[in-house]
Amino acid sequence: MKNTRSLIDPVSDAIHTQKELEFLLLSLENFKKIISATSRRRKTSNIFKQLPNNLAAAIQESWRLYQEENPTANPDSFIKTIEKQLLDLPKIQLSTAFQPSQLQAEKICDWLRTKFKNREIIIEIKFNPSLVAGCILEHQGKRYDLSVSTQISSYAK
Repeated sequence: MKNTRSLIDPVSDAIHTQKELEFLLLSLENFKKIISATSRRRKTSNIFKQLPNNLAAAIQESWRLYQEENPTANPDSFIKTIEKQLLDLPKIQLSTAFQPSQLQAEKICDWLRTKFKNREIIIEIKFNPSLVAGCILEHQGKRYDLSVSTQISSYAK
């Protein structure tokens, strides 16, 4: 089997946040149940119709790539492989003083992916109003505190 790392590329481009990742993993779990309950000949593309268009297209593209690498592949092995790769995606925890919209979260994630030179980063957003403004980033054991509350408390000392 070829290196299946590219299998995750279409999906990681379509998801940005931990919530999106959890939704996709839950959907894949449901699809596993549907697949086992229905005929193996059922068209796999029909199974993914319940996902938003961008995720459905990404999963279908990943399925196509998987089938190219594994011509005798079945949907069960595909789902197991993609679930493992999704769980292994690097995560950055982002604490903010505001609740970003979906579009803002995507833009923040895209910016972080550029800065960290990694297209597969997923952000876990935590709302923390005590930060006043700014944010705290945590990644690979490092903490970057860019919050106003920390700036204010440093001046108070």
